Parts: sequence; C-alpha cells; structure tokens
Amino acid sequence: MAELDRSLPVEYFPALAALPGCSHAFITRVPGIDVRQDKQEALCRLDAVHRKVRAKLGLEASFFITAEQVHGSEVRIIDRLPLNDQCFAG
Repeated sequence: MAELDRSLPVEYFPALAALPGCSHAFITRVPGIDVRQDKQEALCRLDAVHRKVRAKLGLEASFFITAEQVHGSEVRIIDRLPLNDQCFAG
C-alpha cells in the first residue's frame, strides 16, 4: 500500500493492512458533499473524490469493491479478487 497521505479523506485498518496483497482505504465523510439531498449528484461528486484517492495511492488501474454505508447487520464476504469494479448497495 502507498505511504499514508494525511491530506486524503481516508482511514486504514491494521487488520486489513496485515493481509498479504490487500490494499484498502475507507473514504471518510467528505466536507461539502451532503448525501441526504440529491443522492445521484452526491454519488457523482463522491466518484471524483474516489478517483483522486485511487490516483494518489497509485491504484487507478486496479478494480475496486465499494459499498454504500448503511446501518444494519448485513455482511458481505469478499473471497476473490474482483474482475471489475463492484459496488454493494445498502
């Protein structure tokens, strides 16, 4: 994984960082993007932030698995490398 860049709105978790071959970052709340109003507009603006994070981490050529943050008990298990970008809806 790339060196921690504190200017990015991301968090890293030691348990995932310890897994061989697991590059990860969790995008935190992005100031100025309110997902409660126009969800589609917010998702477009978040996509731009996600692409910036990918580029800064040197991962723009990688496929990504993303998930909408919801409050619930559902768990998704990722048991293989993605063959394309995937987003799990809430």
